[in-house]
Amino acid sequence: MLLASGFNGCGNETARAPNPTAYDWPDTFAYRMRYVARAERDTEALARHEVSAELTWSVRSDGAYLVRNDSLRSAGTWRDAPPYAGPRWPRDTVPYLVQISRWGEFLSIERDCDPAVPACREAALLTLAKELRHVVPLLPVWWPPRGFAWEDTVAFGDFPRPRGVRGVVRTVYRSARDTVVKGAACWIVTWHSEWPAVDRFVAGRPLDESGTVFVDKKLLIPAYAEWRGTYAPPLELGARGATRIEARGSAVLAGSVFDSLRVAEESR
Repeated sequence: MLLASGFNGCGNETARAPNPTAYDWPDTFAYRMRYVARAERDTEALARHEVSAELTWSVRSDGAYLVRNDSLRSAGTWRDAPPYAGPRWPRDTVPYLVQISRWGEFLSIERDCDPAVPACREAALLTLAKELRHVVPLLPVWWPPRGFAWEDTVAFGDFPRPRGVRGVVRTVYRSARDTVVKGAACWIVTWHSEWPAVDRFVAGRPLDESGTVFVDKKLLIPAYAEWRGTYAPPLELGARGATRIEARGSAVLAGSVFDSLRVAEESR
C-alpha cells in the first residue's frame, strides 16, 4: 500500500524538481553487494561477519527477472578466535524470479528451483523483498515537491523459515536533494524503516533501519545504496551473550560511476 503526504509547497510547481518518477530497468544489470555485521553485548564487540556478492538481474521473455547471488563470499570472526567461513543460507544461494514495476513495486517473487529440494523450500521470499528494498526505493507516481514524504507498508510472514522475519514494516521516504557524481546527475532518496512494538525482539528482526539511495537520473536506475540498522540477535548469538547486531550494507551498480569510485578507493 502506498500512502502520500506533502509538506511545504504541495502544489507549488516551482518547488518541483526534474527527478525520476519511474525506473527504466535494463535487460541485465548487477549490484556489487557488501554486508558487515557486528554482534555486541552492550558496547562490547563479540563477533564480526562479512558477506560480499554480485546480485545479478537478467530479464526473461515473460518480463520477470532472474535474480541470483554470484561470487558469494562469507566469513566471520569470533572474539579471540581464528576467522571462519560463514554459513550460506538458502536465501543466499537460491535463484528467484522477480516481477518489478517501473515504480519499484515487487509485483511477485518466486523461487526458481525445485520445491522438493530443502534449500529451495526453506528460502524466504518476503524477507528477500525487504532486503531488495534497501537498494530499490519505492517511487511516488509524480515529481515530489520539496519537503515531500511518501510511505510503503509491507507485511512479512517468513518467520518459520531459517532467518525469516514476520511482522509489518513501514518505510518512510524523502527526496533529499540532487547532486552530481563524476558528471552523473543523481537524485538522492533517504529512507527510514519502523517496525511495530508487537514481537519486536523476534530473533534477527530489525529494530531500526535507515539508508540513502542515489538514483542515476540518466540511467533511471538506483546506482548506489547504503544502509545501516540495529537488529535483535539470532538465537545462536543471543545464547552466547549478544544483545544486538549492528550492521551496515552497500550496493554499487556495476559499471556505474560509483563502481569506478569503489575500484579507485580499493586500489589505494
